[in-house]
Amino acid sequence: MSSFRSGFSGVILRVALYSLFFFLLLTPQIPGESHTRTSISQKTALERKSLREKSIRKKSLQKKSSLKGKPSSKGKSSLKKRLLKPKSSRKASLRKEITKKKSAQKTSPRTITVVMENYPPNCYIENLPKVISENEFRNSFLKKMQNKSQRDLLSSAYRLDRQTGRYYLSGNADAADLEKLKEVLFSQGILKLTGFEIEISREIFSKLGLKPEYRVYPWARCIEMMKSGSSDCILTIFKNSERMKYLYYPSEFTVDQPNALFKLKESRIAFDGDLRKLKGQLIGVKISTSYGGNFDRANFLKKEQVSFTEAVISLVENKRVSLGVGSITQLKYLMNQRGIAGKFEFLNPLVSQEHLYIAFSRARKHKKLSEQFAANLARFKKTEKYKKILKKYGIANS
Repeated sequence: MSSFRSGFSGVILRVALYSLFFFLLLTPQIPGESHTRTSISQKTALERKSLREKSIRKKSLQKKSSLKGKPSSKGKSSLKKRLLKPKSSRKASLRKEITKKKSAQKTSPRTITVVMENYPPNCYIENLPKVISENEFRNSFLKKMQNKSQRDLLSSAYRLDRQTGRYYLSGNADAADLEKLKEVLFSQGILKLTGFEIEISREIFSKLGLKPEYRVYPWARCIEMMKSGSSDCILTIFKNSERMKYLYYPSEFTVDQPNALFKLKESRIAFDGDLRKLKGQLIGVKISTSYGGNFDRANFLKKEQVSFTEAVISLVENKRVSLGVGSITQLKYLMNQRGIAGKFEFLNPLVSQEHLYIAFSRARKHKKLSEQFAANLARFKKTEKYKKILKKYGIANS
């Protein structure tokens, strides 16, 4: 009986051991071990993702640097810094860049349109060259003529001297054609603007941060453009009550300009300052030009109007009028250019001694600009540079 019991308990023990073995075998994983494996695999995945992102960023940086050219190590580091900057910091730097651009635009010179007449020595297109080398004539002057009429105009003004191989300005060339040619060569940049008013105005405009754009027209058209507001500024001009309706005159004038009557030396006409005594004489004047209040209002005088001061000189020279009137400075300049100054005589007293101004458009509301110009001109007139400009053009200091 006891042997039976011991055998039975041995069987039960073996069954229990086999059951435990199969239980352990069929259980898939130990919970702790599973958790450990999962955390390791997640960490590995995150590391791989981080490496991929670094690789992509590196490639994009290399692509940008190859587009801009090989950057320095300093450039690379600054680029990385910018990419790593927080959003708020990037916005602040962008605002700074916009502000810089705006301030640069403000400081860049603003263009101002200035109308003027070809009016030596005040402001004019420099004279046509009297002699041009054959090479320069063909490769510079002739090449820049845009059409056949312009080329014909140039060819009619100059004659080739085969002995010297140079082109000379013809003495028989028509004055009107020469003026047209001057304007064409000016438009092509061959001839430049000069004159004491040009030099003075450029100085003042540069101090005001303005870039003048000079446009040359007949005087009557210049006046109309200022009335309509088609231009900002006009030079040079006398002041009268009619013009003050459409112009702002600065409180500072550029120079004093004397106006006088002139005649041929052989003429016996006398003048003592009383314009009424010249009632029977025909006087050459330039259209739309002021010679002082007394002369302008003298409707009892016979006045022959022409477009240019040169034409006034020609009227007197050819005895088509008894007298001419104009600025002494300008008349002497033009007479000397033609070598005919010895033919004429200026009459005393003067018709007027007028201030000459650079004036501004009322239609464009340039009152403030006129005041700023006056303040800068007043300072400039005290400098040696101003005196040198007047001396250069043979003008007495005002």
